[in-house]
Amino acid sequence: MAIGCSFLITFTASATIIQPPEQQSTCKQHPSSASFISSTRPFAISKDIRNDTDLHLVLRLRGGHCQVPCGIFDDPMIVAEVKQCVATIKKAMAQITELEKGKKGPNAQDLNQIVRWINTKEEHASKIITTVSEYCLCQRVKKEVFASESDYTDVLKAHHAVMQAAMKCKQTVDEAAAHGLEHAVGDFEKMYKPQE
Repeated sequence: MAIGCSFLITFTASATIIQPPEQQSTCKQHPSSASFISSTRPFAISKDIRNDTDLHLVLRLRGGHCQVPCGIFDDPMIVAEVKQCVATIKKAMAQITELEKGKKGPNAQDLNQIVRWINTKEEHASKIITTVSEYCLCQRVKKEVFASESDYTDVLKAHHAVMQAAMKCKQTVDEAAAHGLEHAVGDFEKMYKPQE
C-alpha cells in the first residue's frame, strides 16, 4: 500500500540527502521505506535538483495480506486470529476429553462430536502453521530490519516454536500441548506490537 504527502523543499545543489521537515508533514503513518517523486517519476537528486521543486513523498507501508504484494497488513488482527485458533484448540481438547469420559463409554453421537472436535482442532492448528509460515515468515520477518544476526535468529526461533507447538497440538489431546502453544504465541506476538 502506498500513501503520500506533498512537501515543498528548499535545498541547495550540494544537498545529498533530502528529508521532509517534520513540521510540514501531515502524514501519521510510519513507513518502512520512502521515496520522492517529481513530475510522476522517481526523483533523481543528480539531475532534478532545483530550488522550490515540488516533491511528493511516497510512503511504502510494511506488508500485505497476500504475496502480490498488495501492502495491506493488519498485524494485530493476525495475532488475534492466531490467539483465537489457540482458544479453539484448547476448547476442542477439553471437549474431546469430556466426551470420551462418557458414563458407559462414548455412544455414536459422542463419537460423532469427538470426530468433529478433532477435525476442528486439526484445522485450527493447520491455520496457525499456514499463517506463521506464509504471512509472518514470508512477508513480515525480513532480515534487513533487525539490528543483528542474533535478533533475526531469535525471531525465527520464536516463529518456529509456534509452528512446532501447533503441530504438537495436532498429535495429542493433552492440554499441556495447548498451553505450550499459548506460551509460544505469547512470545511471537511481541514482534507485532507497535513500538513504544
